[in-house]
Amino acid sequence: MQVYKYDENYIYEFPVVLEDDSPLPDHCTTIPPSDGLYIPKFNTKTKKWVESASEEYIDSLKPLDPEPSETEKLKKVVSDVIYQLMMEGVL
Repeated sequence: MQVYKYDENYIYEFPVVLEDDSPLPDHCTTIPPSDGLYIPKFNTKTKKWVESASEEYIDSLKPLDPEPSETEKLKKVVSDVIYQLMMEGVL
């Protein structure tokens, strides 16, 4: 049987494999953490895992917008030049 260990603050630590007849150790639950939680925390009253990570922490893990490629930069320059020429009546 697999159980899920949490620390004294109820923050998920790691899965533990037990023999089927073993008692449930302290700071463990048979309920797996939900997918998508950055720092799962077990609520012993509701018997559910909740998100304990701050929004700031979660945002810090998200990748930054990538720099445009050289091709994308050149397309933008050409587009801007064409637009300017059209506005001046050349095209």
